[in-house]
Amino acid sequence: MFEGTLPLMERDLSNVKALFRALEAGTMAGEDAKNIELAIAYIDVVPSYPLVFAGYDELIATGRLRQLDDPVLVDLLGNQRAEYEAAHAVVGYWRDSIHGATDALDQLVDFYYTNEDMDEGGMGVRFEFATLAADRNLKNKVFDAVDIHGDWLRMQSGIYEITRQIDARLSAVAAP
Repeated sequence: MFEGTLPLMERDLSNVKALFRALEAGTMAGEDAKNIELAIAYIDVVPSYPLVFAGYDELIATGRLRQLDDPVLVDLLGNQRAEYEAAHAVVGYWRDSIHGATDALDQLVDFYYTNEDMDEGGMGVRFEFATLAADRNLKNKVFDAVDIHGDWLRMQSGIYEITRQIDARLSAVAAP
């Protein structure tokens, strides 16, 4: 799940940064127009992952967590849960903040579909860049979006790294 989505999150962050640089400069010169369009279309995409902690909760409830003969694994399991809960404690705030950028863009951009499927891959945008660049509120909201996308990517990458370490420890135990 993480391996498929983290590269998309990195791409979205890169595109939102390109949009901000262009707004700051007042011109799209020096930026790829397609990246700007993708940033506008996907600026409010901040995915979250539903991790299930039933096994961990069972280990805690039964007292068996302390019986695991791997203190590193015990720490990793607790860290994964803590990082996940920390991320989800702020996701509502971040989603509300990122929607500020979307709301500002909704006033200035025409969204449309480029294909009959009307799917996510067929989203297109029309806009006058000079109008976008002149809107200080939009620029500030995109500034916030860069920060949110970066923070969320760092948190999700951290959870993924802990998950990889847990998998490696469990795979080492399962190997003959």
